Amino acid sequence: MDKLFKIRASAGNKILGRTGLTEIQEKKLNELSERKSSGGKPLTFNMEMELVDLLNKKANPGLPATCTTYLKQWYAGDTEDIYSKEMDKGNMVEPDLLDIAADKLGFGFAEKNTVRMETEYFTGTADIVLPNCIIDVKAPWNNKTFQDSAMLTEIDKDYEIQGRIYMHLYNKPEFILFYGLVDTPEEANYGTEVSFAHIPENERWIAYKIKRDVTIEQEIIARVIECRKWLADYDVKVKSRLGKVIEI
Repeated sequence: MDKLFKIRASAGNKILGRTGLTEIQEKKLNELSERKSSGGKPLTFNMEMELVDLLNKKANPGLPATCTTYLKQWYAGDTEDIYSKEMDKGNMVEPDLLDIAADKLGFGFAEKNTVRMETEYFTGTADIVLPNCIIDVKAPWNNKTFQDSAMLTEIDKDYEIQGRIYMHLYNKPEFILFYGLVDTPEEANYGTEVSFAHIPENERWIAYKIKRDVTIEQEIIARVIECRKWLADYDVKVKSRLGKVIEI
């Protein structure tokens, strides 16, 4: 392959996930195995085939379907810009939200980071880079989605992996995910502006902080390496069929 696979921080969680059998498949494998070894009612033909298939999948675990779907898109170069009113709002209010985050978190002032970082395995551009932490800002669409963010018992997995890759890229010990409820511009809401000024300032933001974990970073790196092997094999398979008449 001509290009080397590296995962973008914002897409990091797309290549992760459980390999091999799912919990449901593991349970089914145990049920079929126990029935076969018990000497009781024999397995039907279809059950025998299912057992063989599950044993093969367990012995030869593959990458999750979500991961291979992403890798196929990456290989094909099929990148399309996705637009939504929520994303439009996030882009429009980001400058103000960066200032709010810096102020509420006690950093006073923070500029938008424009330095893109790249290593052997990762690429990405964090929102705010400070001496001891990375800050990423999110603008919930409305008060309900903001409250949903406030009730999280753990950081959203997509954002967690994104933050961990940022900490690796910029060599920082902490990552802060900042949610700020700011007015929705009319340009992002079909001509109607929505204001949240009636809500006290201290009730319009929440932040989550996680610390760097090199062990998790190594797990992500290991998956990137697996993805490269998968892509190399996929590349050979695809090119072996192009420009030919395939009898099926």
